[in-house]
Amino acid sequence: TITLPLNIDYSQGLKNKMDIVECGTGYCPLSDTRRNNFKIDVSERICIHRNYKKVNNRNLPIITLDISFTDGSKQTIVLGANIIKESMAALYQMLIDETATHEEFDLPYNLIKIIAEQHFSAIASDNIKLITICYISLFSLSPAEVLIDNLAYANENPDLSAIELFERFVNEDKIYIKGKAMSVCDFFDTLIDTFKQVFFKSVRVGIDYIGEVLERIRPAKGFVPILTLITDYQPLSKERIKTLIDFLGMPYSYTDSGDFNPHLHPQ
Repeated sequence: TITLPLNIDYSQGLKNKMDIVECGTGYCPLSDTRRNNFKIDVSERICIHRNYKKVNNRNLPIITLDISFTDGSKQTIVLGANIIKESMAALYQMLIDETATHEEFDLPYNLIKIIAEQHFSAIASDNIKLITICYISLFSLSPAEVLIDNLAYANENPDLSAIELFERFVNEDKIYIKGKAMSVCDFFDTLIDTFKQVFFKSVRVGIDYIGEVLERIRPAKGFVPILTLITDYQPLSKERIKTLIDFLGMPYSYTDSGDFNPHLHPQ
């Protein structure tokens, strides 16, 4: 085995951006080898604190949580994209399989649900709303703050549906890039266009499938796969997911020598 040391020298500007992203990602329990018990003691209320962290001369908002576990231990963590993504995925899984409760791993999988039950009871039973709010928060470099703000808003306005919460976000919120305000749709369009330019310059083969899928999921077209699938008032099932796959299509590959490799089965 040959081991080659890799030491990437990032520019200071890129380092600064990476520090901001890292601040927003927060604590990652899945990589914490010091903790063996991830089951939260729900009889103890999770305390939510709003704080600021200075990163490269900028004061960035962060959310810290004081959590008690069933083994009697306590821990203060920084909530961020790591946990939000895992909780969102678990909530999504439970829409299909009610037995997927992840009871021994409340952190990270059940944390957002537990926070809602303790602090935002008007929406705690609506997993679709919780998924939508998690998704909204991930558009921000300070996702934890956006998550708590939107949980509070949804709790104060329980008559709003999940799709109405997302439409409010798309229509009213702004994303700031280098001081310039952009709508969510414009930001997403820019993100897709930039990704396509960089991606297709980086590969030597034509991957038309990627470009086609990216065109189909532009929010301006009214189709957001992860939300459309659960907010059109039809029960979520494996068949519904297959319908989404049928819409987006399945990729296949072919070589210059004429070899054709289609997918075998959507499952």
